[in-house]
Amino acid sequence: MRSRISNNTPMDSRFSRRYKPLRLINSLAQQCYWSFKYHGLRGTLIGALAGATKPLKKALPFRKWCRRFKDQAFDLRFKVDTATCVSAEDLDISEDRRRNAVEYAATSPISFCQVISDLRIDYRNYSFVDLGSGKGRVLLLASHFPFREIVGVELASSLHQIAKKNIAGFAKRSKTRMSVSSVCQDVTTFAPPKGPTVFFLYNPFHGEVLESVLRNFQRSFEQSPRPMLIVYHNPVHSTVMDQLPCLSALPSDDEAWALYEFTSR
Repeated sequence: MRSRISNNTPMDSRFSRRYKPLRLINSLAQQCYWSFKYHGLRGTLIGALAGATKPLKKALPFRKWCRRFKDQAFDLRFKVDTATCVSAEDLDISEDRRRNAVEYAATSPISFCQVISDLRIDYRNYSFVDLGSGKGRVLLLASHFPFREIVGVELASSLHQIAKKNIAGFAKRSKTRMSVSSVCQDVTTFAPPKGPTVFFLYNPFHGEVLESVLRNFQRSFEQSPRPMLIVYHNPVHSTVMDQLPCLSALPSDDEAWALYEFTSR
């Protein structure tokens, strides 16, 4: 019987080098697809110009303008309100929670969709939960994938109300039939779905709130082991997750994203 080839063998290395161009082409094709879908032709061309001028330091103000334009292009395309940032000081939440809160900012559709596409899971078996979902842009993007359900958890009532309007309007314009909802609730009291789940965090909080949420997830997993993934965007507090015994880090090609899965040890 022929033995399996180790991942560290020269043959595997040659295989990886051979197919790397194909992966790059596939990644570029995905970027173009998501950009056309969510930014339109004009936004896609402006994004391409921003990428072409990336090596030029003097072009930094231009690239920042491109980012703002693309964010606004998404809102204009779908008649929603997701692009404008909201500082932690302006959130209608208690002072105790505000100390551990982070400003609301919109997630890039292209980056998000690429990361979720690369999870390689059967979305129909998974719930998707955005913790600190703000105005709900990620909920709208997640509706492109056939998740069993999509839920946003947001403490600030003002952002929650905006998210509800965005969900209703987006569903009509994109003809989405997915189960998408936003709940106004403290994330520390949120009970995780009982089935397989993808949790999304765009660095929404830190300190004791983040630690409490992770402990809650750990208890839920220990009581009922099941597939549970965490997609962490802008992972400035990833060391907190790295210290959790039941969390294992998954490979990520982008340092702006950290991926974790719950495992039994």
